[in-house]
Amino acid sequence: MSAPFEIIGGPVEDILKIASGEANKQAPHLTVPFYMPLAQSISLKDALKCCRRDIREAVAAGTVRLLALAHGQMADGETLRTVQFILLHGRFDEGESDLHYLFDCLEDGIELAVLMDGDGLRFSENRPLDQKEAVAQWMGGFLGWNEKTPGLYRLRYALIES
Repeated sequence: MSAPFEIIGGPVEDILKIASGEANKQAPHLTVPFYMPLAQSISLKDALKCCRRDIREAVAAGTVRLLALAHGQMADGETLRTVQFILLHGRFDEGESDLHYLFDCLEDGIELAVLMDGDGLRFSENRPLDQKEAVAQWMGGFLGWNEKTPGLYRLRYALIES
């Protein structure tokens, strides 16, 4: 007997649940693939210039990878403020699990990144993501914020060459 037929993205049963609406039948929704143009990739050397010392040291030690940069504006009430974020993956302390983090280059803060999959569910770090998948889900996180507060973020994204 052969293995069950699978399509990239999951088993056929899961895809049929999504296509039929069974996956989220309690709320109307659409799963929409979208095309997001990226800005020109930036070099790791240039991206590191935006990072504080502990991030640069973690990258040099091989415990953190820089994945992407997002820059643009955030609507803060009636005013727009410039923002720049870096998506990174790894750990800063021995014994921690590898996680996706957002580094706010202008506010100098690090927090867990909000990664959202195509169904609008938050990614739970239950499997490794490659760079493009992590960045796409990171974009999904910002789109989720824009859904709650339209126009909150106006960002361009660039992959970081490693």
